Amino acid sequence: MILTNYRVPGSGRILITGGAGFIGWNLVKALRDRGEEVLAVDDLSASPWPERPAGIELRDVGSLSALELHDIRAVVHLACRKVVPTSFIDCEQMVSNVRIDRHLVGLLAEIRPRITILASSCEVYGDQRGRLGEAAPLRPRSPYAVGKVAMELLADVYRSLMPSPICVARLFNTYGPGEGLDAVIPRFVDEAMRLGQVVVEGSGEQRRDFSYVDDVVDALIGLLAAPFAPQVVNIGSGASISINELATRVAKAVGGVRILHGRARPNEIAEFVADTRLLHSVLPAWRPATGIDAGLRRCIDWQRAFTAGLAPSNEGRAA
Repeated sequence: MILTNYRVPGSGRILITGGAGFIGWNLVKALRDRGEEVLAVDDLSASPWPERPAGIELRDVGSLSALELHDIRAVVHLACRKVVPTSFIDCEQMVSNVRIDRHLVGLLAEIRPRITILASSCEVYGDQRGRLGEAAPLRPRSPYAVGKVAMELLADVYRSLMPSPICVARLFNTYGPGEGLDAVIPRFVDEAMRLGQVVVEGSGEQRRDFSYVDDVVDALIGLLAAPFAPQVVNIGSGASISINELATRVAKAVGGVRILHGRARPNEIAEFVADTRLLHSVLPAWRPATGIDAGLRRCIDWQRAFTAGLAPSNEGRAA
């Protein structure tokens, strides 16, 4: 259910870091469509769009100052480099993420927004079976996930200095049209349509909890507007699908596609599936509106339009 009537209380701008990212740009557009004034900041280092989206302030989050953010009433911090496999070989990725997290969280005690949402990841849970509730232990299995744990600990440090809530939103697998090819669904769709095959990493029995980007954006806006924001909350569908089944659905939807298997990722996680009871208690009206088959169809339709040069220039995929 799309919470179109939700409005973020108060006056002033809403700061979105990583505003040119896949989730960030969808969130920026949704907020602006609701009439909100948004300060969207991004250095374009991880943007999937070939052109800079309109209304993005091009800068490093680490250069933001409290003085220029004096009128910010809400913050959603999405800026990060999020490719899990490359975090094992690129030491700078985690260092960069923690650096901007430290700077942004440190600013909160000075600018004192009404609410802050810090985007974390299901990767912080590591390899645990069953539905993952917010109280589950943190067992990161990649440098990327270690960086997200560090951000969550920074939030714990600064909560005692804040008169307003800091909400850590642990995002499970978010997908949709225009997502970068480092993610599994756009990669499968691209390979299927361009090469007539998809390559599954490892056995393919690993399972993931996928949520369509519109549903995730809707949940984030709902949390911004909610009278109560938990310290930590999962955002996911509450169901999982195997990567083999995902590949099969993409192959069937495209047609004439072979499924191959390649090398497994290091420290592969068997399953991520969100326990979403807390999210539903905070946002009783929220439900995922787009199922996996409908979402895949939209991704495939978008890819066809992109290949034909018909996708909007600020919603195209980077090469």
